[in-house]
Amino acid sequence: PDIDAVEINRKEANPHFVDAPMDFQDQSYPFDFHLLGSSPAIDFADTSKAPSIDYESNPRPLLEGDDNGAYEYGIYWNGDADNDWHNPANWSNLQVPAPADSVTIPSPDHYLHHPEVNSDVQIKQLYLNGAGQLIIQPNILFEIQP
Repeated sequence: PDIDAVEINRKEANPHFVDAPMDFQDQSYPFDFHLLGSSPAIDFADTSKAPSIDYESNPRPLLEGDDNGAYEYGIYWNGDADNDWHNPANWSNLQVPAPADSVTIPSPDHYLHHPEVNSDVQIKQLYLNGAGQLIIQPNILFEIQP
């Protein structure tokens, strides 16, 4: 494909926000400019110009690259409660990752507790950013199925 055409189409495409106005005359606030999983803005930002955190202080990037926009898309480990992978309080969306989820373990400066897996896990993708660490106990199945 023509790379220039792809670039223009991605920049002019619908960004797929959670809840954005249909036109700029709409004053029915509040809007939600978080990205949906179908957004062409995911992993599309110029990494050299993207800040290291998003508008909510979430680490960037969460998946393969930085996202365009104020909010980074993805599920990430925040380690707020303890080391337990299966504790929803340790995840950015307050849910334990499911088999269809892509998850990120950011660098340790973004969490207090390293994730530890004590029972079987199945996810779609895993991103270890920076010096991110994951402890998997012996005889535990940690399955990544793209």
